[in-house]
Amino acid sequence: MRRLILITHLLFISFYCFAQQNLPGKIIGKIPDKNSAKKYEIQVGAFTIEENTEQALSQLRENALNPGREQYLHFTRVMIKGIPAGQVTNYLVILKQAGFNEVIIRENTVISISEKQEINTPDSDFESFESDHDSHYTTIENDEENPVHFGGYTTPNKDSINMDNLDVVDITDNDDDIGFTFAPIDE
Repeated sequence: MRRLILITHLLFISFYCFAQQNLPGKIIGKIPDKNSAKKYEIQVGAFTIEENTEQALSQLRENALNPGREQYLHFTRVMIKGIPAGQVTNYLVILKQAGFNEVIIRENTVISISEKQEINTPDSDFESFESDHDSHYTTIENDEENPVHFGGYTTPNKDSINMDNLDVVDITDNDDDIGFTFAPIDE
């Protein structure tokens, strides 16, 4: 009986060690409970050089993943968003196989907005801002040519929108109106 228990423990330890080898070496954050209803995001890097960003995105796409990018200060974060808690470990195994040995796991903070906002301030640089549930925006400048800008957006919190390659929008919500303040990304 003792031998059976000892063999069982040794098998468990060897299986556990083998399973750990399939995960990235450094995981910042914790692997969530697989029964959680929350969604998570896994960041695989933050880059200042566009070539490095594109290489990471390409590596992820080659492994059948759907990565995204997010501007944060002067960095471009590369991440996978919207992962159900029960699938996080599976994604970590794929990331390890794709060559990513250091990742950050966070609870998904995506705030999805889908609507068009007309901007009524006469001296505003923009005429309107429109967004969809797939995190894409369209905005029209308020000048004679009315140039249109398209791109992706992220919402790091409920009061701001980071528009890829354009501006950061700070939102103020009064009872009657919603106010927008646009600022260049690097400010």
